Amino acid sequence: MFRLTKINVSESEVFYFLDIENYSNEFIQLIDSEICKIWDGDEDKESDINVVKSQIKNLLDKKDKNKKHGLIAEFICHLFLRSLEYNQHFLFQNLEESSMKKGFDGLYKKDGEMWLFESKSSYTKDSSHEKRIKEAYNDLLNKVEGNNTKNPGYNPWRNAYNHANIRSVKYDETIIKSLSNLSKMYSQKEYSKIDEFNIMPSSTIYLGDEWCQINVSSLTEKLKEDITGYRYKKIHIICVNKKDINSFIDYING
Repeated sequence: MFRLTKINVSESEVFYFLDIENYSNEFIQLIDSEICKIWDGDEDKESDINVVKSQIKNLLDKKDKNKKHGLIAEFICHLFLRSLEYNQHFLFQNLEESSMKKGFDGLYKKDGEMWLFESKSSYTKDSSHEKRIKEAYNDLLNKVEGNNTKNPGYNPWRNAYNHANIRSVKYDETIIKSLSNLSKMYSQKEYSKIDEFNIMPSSTIYLGDEWCQINVSSLTEKLKEDITGYRYKKIHIICVNKKDINSFIDYING
């Protein structure tokens, strides 16, 4: 259901390239099965798909063009990561207001390892996956190492802790303790290093009428070169070529 190319660069470096032109019936069924869990949490047994669709529609209606594209790009990445059996330890919805989340875009766990996720997107012709991946990486870097100029003084670990500690999110004592300690350290300006964490920066490019599939060989070489300047424990990069946001809007309205 995802037109996917996976590039295993090394044991610690993996690239995922996805091409999404339109939504097949199988893809829509996947969204149906996951949208409530992504929005309300895996343990929320009372979540209703029609209510969730309405809540997401209301959120999108309040957003400008840039933020609409960003929110939908982020959702699709969460859908993809869940299909790879990454365990989600946050809610897609913001706990504080009807907006996109602050702090990290996502926190996952798989095979006993914690992963930090950050999503970037663009619909401009001069954009590239390399630029958006670098932007996502720099956001993760600045948040982890205490240089978050977009939200000065904001503690991303506290936000992550609050999300992971919600009853509707799968409980993981190791994650909770780790986030609590990281939050306390951050509050005391004892910042971590990005080298200590597994990271997943993502890029979504909306191509509209100029839709095409990712040039796998070209993008692979560009990203290989770029990550030589990055620091991380492990890195999984997600790049998505998407035609537009219309299919998702139609789905939500439907």
